[in-house]
Amino acid sequence: MRVVVKVDKVIRTLRKAKVKAENMLPLSRRIANQLKKTVMRNFEAQGRPTRWKPLSPRYRAWKKEHGYTDKILVRTGRLRQSINTRYTNDEAAVYTGVKYGVFHQTGTRRLPKRPFLVLPNEDLSIYEKIVMDWLNGVWR
Repeated sequence: MRVVVKVDKVIRTLRKAKVKAENMLPLSRRIANQLKKTVMRNFEAQGRPTRWKPLSPRYRAWKKEHGYTDKILVRTGRLRQSINTRYTNDEAAVYTGVKYGVFHQTGTRRLPKRPFLVLPNEDLSIYEKIVMDWLNGVWR
């Protein structure tokens, strides 16, 4: 008695999946775009998962007197508008090209830390879905 299992189709499917999986650029692009959406939500919420420290009463009054919004980290909108993405086959990133962004992100002696480039745990399921959708596409 002899049992023969033909694996030709399985091998072809695995080879196709390997080729597709080597090009991770579409996945990196989707993750980078979602990272930017996450950062924009951080600005809208004025800090996530923890709200940013409020503006000092003096600075809040100055902004109001000069016609600016009372939103934290927004005066002209330059910092928020500078958020951009970068992605390669190996990584996805979000960044700001505005030099003063690092001072808001990390804080200084006079400026409280208000991290805006943050990936809150509450958003992780979004990234898991992006990866799973990509993996499902690899097997098609």
